[in-house]
Amino acid sequence: MEFRIAHVFPGQGSQAVGMLDAWSEWPVVRHAIEEASDALGFDMWKMVASGSSAQLADTVNTQPIVVAASVALFRAWSDLGGQIPMLSAGHSVGEIAALTAAGAMTLTEAMHLVRVRARAMAEAVPHGGGMAAVIGLEDAVVRRLCEEAALDDVLEPANFNALGQVVVAGHLRAIERLKPSAKREGAKMVMNLPVSGPFHSSMMGKAMTTVHAYLSHVSFSKPAFPVIHNVDHAPADTKTMVRSLSLQLIRPVDWVGTMTGFQRRGVTRVFEIGPGEVLTNLNKRISPTMLSVALNTPAAMEKAMKTLL
Repeated sequence: MEFRIAHVFPGQGSQAVGMLDAWSEWPVVRHAIEEASDALGFDMWKMVASGSSAQLADTVNTQPIVVAASVALFRAWSDLGGQIPMLSAGHSVGEIAALTAAGAMTLTEAMHLVRVRARAMAEAVPHGGGMAAVIGLEDAVVRRLCEEAALDDVLEPANFNALGQVVVAGHLRAIERLKPSAKREGAKMVMNLPVSGPFHSSMMGKAMTTVHAYLSHVSFSKPAFPVIHNVDHAPADTKTMVRSLSLQLIRPVDWVGTMTGFQRRGVTRVFEIGPGEVLTNLNKRISPTMLSVALNTPAAMEKAMKTLL
């Protein structure tokens, strides 16, 4: 049987203290983290192994660490002789990990880009902005409720993560207006998320401008395998990356659309390359017919290798 595999790379929220402990004896992983650490001038391995959860959750640390960890695990997969994916994608900042894995930029270049991105997002956070997860409603209903609750504020869908799970972003007072109307429509829950701002919304316009200016001076290489952009589901090339990675900051992440696109293109197995298993759990809900597996430990990766033989 031929397995048609795709790789997905997680975004912010997948990090955890100790998430690389199982890889401590893998030189390829240690070397990748050292390379990323040298690029930014701080010891990522130490922070991941023994830092505080608060340190790790700081956006300026989280984004480069998640990208570096994901690229490190992709290198471990490659070192084992793992199959090149027919498609790949990353959730939010995970798209940069996917592009780095595909050779569109070096890990050092990715680290500098992610730091600019993280700082721009942190500095662009307006007072009173945040995000919330709406559980149990159709996408179209959430869109309508956001428009109704916004009034003179901003409230927009930010992540279409799974069927019946939409994250919204905007002013906190608009989120509070959304809650009772969402419950009247049958929402199971509207839960504020522990994030520092309204990411993937129009309120990130200043951050988008900063990131676009930086990206305009980056020289990308052609990806060695297809990486699907968050913003439009199109495959990345050297002409699209500046635009798409910039727009990503103010546009929603349509993960449902990305995964259903994988299914239409014949993907049979989706391997999550990076810390945690957030995307694996989402993908099981989006498309149960595609086998989704988190390759976040050596044992999981080696088991996946055996199933492909």
